[in-house]
Amino acid sequence: MPAFRLLISLCLFFISNLLYAQPGTLDANFGKAGVVTTNIYPSDDQAFNAVRRPDGRILIVGSAELDSLDAFAAIQLLPNGDPDPDFDLDGIMIRSLSPQREIAYSVALYPNGNTLIGGTVTYPSHLKDFGLLRILPNGQRDPAFGNNGAVISNFNNGDEFLETVLVRDDGKIIAVGTTVQPQGEADIALACFLENGQPDSSFGINGKVVHSFSPSSDVTFDALLLPDGKILVTGQYYFNPVVSDFLVARFLENGQLDQSFGTNGFQLIDFDALTDLSRGIALQPDGKILLAGFSVFDDFIARISATRLHPDGSIDSTFGINGKVVQEIGQFSSLGTDVQVQADGKILISGMTEDIDHRDFFVLRLLASGAPDSGFATNGVLIQSVSAGDDNSYVILPGPDGAMYLIGKSEKLTEADITVLRILENGTLDPAFQNGGVLQLDLGNSYDDCYAILRRSDETILLGGTALNDPTFLGNLNAALCAYLPDGSPDHTFGNQGIVASDYSPSWEGWIALAQQADQKILAGGLINKRAAIVRFMPNGAPDSTFGQHSQVRLDAAPESTIEAMLIQPDGKILAAGYPGQFQQELLFRRFLPSGSPDSTFGQNGIAPYPFNAQSRVDWERLEFTADGKILASGLWRSFDTLVTGGHFLARLHSDGDLDTSFGDQGYRLFPNSQPGFLNIEAFTQLPDGKILLACTNGDLVVMRLFPNGQTDTAFATQGVSTLDIDQVYNTPTDIQVQPDGRILISGRNSNASGGIAPNAFVVVRLNPDGSPDPTFANQGVFQYPATAAVGLALQPNGNILVAGNIHTGSNRNNFILLQLLAGPTLGVADTNDESSAIRVYPNPVGEVLGLEYELLRPQKVQIHLFDNRGQLIGDLLLGARRAAGPQTEALHLPANLAGGMYILTLETEGGSRAVRIVKAN
Repeated sequence: MPAFRLLISLCLFFISNLLYAQPGTLDANFGKAGVVTTNIYPSDDQAFNAVRRPDGRILIVGSAELDSLDAFAAIQLLPNGDPDPDFDLDGIMIRSLSPQREIAYSVALYPNGNTLIGGTVTYPSHLKDFGLLRILPNGQRDPAFGNNGAVISNFNNGDEFLETVLVRDDGKIIAVGTTVQPQGEADIALACFLENGQPDSSFGINGKVVHSFSPSSDVTFDALLLPDGKILVTGQYYFNPVVSDFLVARFLENGQLDQSFGTNGFQLIDFDALTDLSRGIALQPDGKILLAGFSVFDDFIARISATRLHPDGSIDSTFGINGKVVQEIGQFSSLGTDVQVQADGKILISGMTEDIDHRDFFVLRLLASGAPDSGFATNGVLIQSVSAGDDNSYVILPGPDGAMYLIGKSEKLTEADITVLRILENGTLDPAFQNGGVLQLDLGNSYDDCYAILRRSDETILLGGTALNDPTFLGNLNAALCAYLPDGSPDHTFGNQGIVASDYSPSWEGWIALAQQADQKILAGGLINKRAAIVRFMPNGAPDSTFGQHSQVRLDAAPESTIEAMLIQPDGKILAAGYPGQFQQELLFRRFLPSGSPDSTFGQNGIAPYPFNAQSRVDWERLEFTADGKILASGLWRSFDTLVTGGHFLARLHSDGDLDTSFGDQGYRLFPNSQPGFLNIEAFTQLPDGKILLACTNGDLVVMRLFPNGQTDTAFATQGVSTLDIDQVYNTPTDIQVQPDGRILISGRNSNASGGIAPNAFVVVRLNPDGSPDPTFANQGVFQYPATAAVGLALQPNGNILVAGNIHTGSNRNNFILLQLLAGPTLGVADTNDESSAIRVYPNPVGEVLGLEYELLRPQKVQIHLFDNRGQLIGDLLLGARRAAGPQTEALHLPANLAGGMYILTLETEGGSRAVRIVKAN
């Protein structure tokens, strides 16, 4: 039973039990604010640092594959672990600073929400430099910084490893790392940049400082800014290649060493071990300095080591034993990688611990005295295994409620995933966070294209297309199916976590047409090894070995032939049509028995006859049954001599494959390409009265209505034709459907004059039954989304609109995308799953403050979010606030300068979520 009842009070007038669903807006209850994206193949992803924004969102940085090289990666999560759709569309940003290998190790925030990411750039010669990238709050590059948001900095002819970036109050940037001379000596390196990315000449020499503390080598791993602008740097001081101590040094704002700190500006801490390595630094409110890392002793076992210093660099003897803590964790070695101070003064040290065959995450919590906190996990230590391989943690983020986020990577056999744990104040995983307190993120590495959508009889949704796992080898294109539950979540009963990716050959394969049999088996048509093919799958995505040869029917067609459309007759026979291949005269329109064998009773030996002369090529594109069992088919005809003369056509065939000469001109209606403004037919559908709607393009979006006999119905729009020019670019429809109320839906894509993707290329249009744009739908009848293309439509039983397509998220990352739009304009009853009343909304506009009343049936956490009508997150009005059972009243302040209009308000609890639309006054 859902654990809350909800009543929203927006004004002081009558209460309505109906929730207005504005047509053409994203359905906030589907996927993530109406949108689902899927990348087919996993990638090797790593997380090395993170920061928590003031509103509770978490920004993680590391690396992900881009064009087969590592690139800077940033992932922004909402407090509940969901990707933030307001950040680079899908919560994931992958950016390259150069054509080199790049890994991000540090992140810092600006007060205006901009983000600075720092890391290391590696060249083919294996030389390394500092790399900086500044991004805007939405994840896009900041053009005001460096070269299109990026700065690459070199110190000498050696290698530079950037570990930490810091942003000063005046906007200047400090980058801290290590430089390795060609002869092998490593020294501490600092660089200072102006706010625009130019070197700060007032810092060191031309904005750079290199300092050698040891006659051997010095290495840094972390740094922080002090309130007075001074810089603390920590790392490792080498006496020789084996023996080292903790190192901490303090620099002045101008880059000079602060001689008043420690001894001549630095301090060494020895734990009586062979190797002492300081990996993390934190500042207590009283100005004392915490260092943590690990020490390797004579038994070659690494143990956690930590120390606390006074602000002047001297050791604080009240911490641990004489200012030091050494802690053994796990069976073998343990490596500390980060240290943080909680609001209550307790100390968190995180990292990884080793057993006989792999590493696990750990968190150690100490009291302010340095003693283990017995109230946390087991004697102050949490050890957590996530994967069968190594789990490596590099950062821990304390939360305001005593909880914490532990972030790192979990390795599998061939790749690694980014892992986030949310740990409660007592040291247990938070069961309300993602999968029992654990979130694993695979950023994906494939270039995927969706071509088909199928709404199955059990209301699950299937998308079909292609997946390119290795963008450097275009010859191996694989076939992909993705299955979703009605709410947009992956259908884990299908394939592997909702995905079936098939590699049948070393060449191209993919699915362009999908159909479902009466027994719920799935037919996927497209190509295998660059030739037309059909494969049948069981309802769970497993191949059906009873179909064809090993679940496959590979047609004896020419190279580059494809199946474009399929129909299943009531007797189970299968009609399949498509492209015959380049310069081919053969006709690819065939019928098969349910077993996959050719049906010789169709046409001529199982192949439909030519609708035109034999010296031509016919590309079949769409098929649909008429009410009396005949077959409507559209396609493109071209003269085989020139491949220019011809045009698009709509034909009607009898059920045996012969042309129905009572339709059009001897069985077809041709739109010759020799006529000015000729039409390309891209899709068609039928009305209940047998009339036919054609979705066409001549540069504009064109819808034509025909009588059942193929003649133009001049009563529709203007002389039978409705024309719409969207954004004054090239508009291409991809599908057309008719709602039960007669309104017409068209999906499509926009392209610019050069054929490239136009802004907001993903388009859905709704027309009234008479062909005029429906002004109640989205923006004057047109919905647009910043994705590559909308390729297909399906209608849900409740009238909502599913739209499938593609979204480009990086130079080698293209994802399937699935949206659900609210249909409207009827009033829909708000969802309710218990005896509580439905969401009730006062219809008058709200001002700057929104009053919210609801009832919780048990104590739990509550989150309230505000989205715009495109499903983009506007702001979090309440985040993770724990509320007692019973009636609740909230006064929620809307974001400042929020424009007037309609918005989506969602209330989420551990027992479920509700969404309601509100109107904001101008």
